[in-house]
Amino acid sequence: MRLLKALVVDDDEIVCTLLGDILTRQGHQATTHTSPRLGISAVRSQVFDVVFLDIKMPELDGLEVLRQMRPLLPKAAFVMITASADDERVGEALSAGAGFCLSKPFDSNMVEEILAALVGR
Repeated sequence: MRLLKALVVDDDEIVCTLLGDILTRQGHQATTHTSPRLGISAVRSQVFDVVFLDIKMPELDGLEVLRQMRPLLPKAAFVMITASADDERVGEALSAGAGFCLSKPFDSNMVEEILAALVGR
């Protein structure tokens, strides 16, 4: 099984912890940040295989973060996290290069399905 280096950026510390725990339990490496600016800094110094990115954050919009990260991580998969699956910004995120959308509340099975798809690609 291919192991992934993952970045989680969500202003909710509980979401960061939950995703980090799921990722590490699966054997993947996880870095988490509750600040979008720190997440952007992380991709300037490290390469990640997958980025879990909240769409709505108070400090900086997730779509803008995606637009800044995408050129820095051209081979990475982006998973947008949202509390409203019908949010029009989900479509914008998919158009901007995100490959998956994870709706809150989510469980470990949903995350594991995305990881299985990524490991198989």
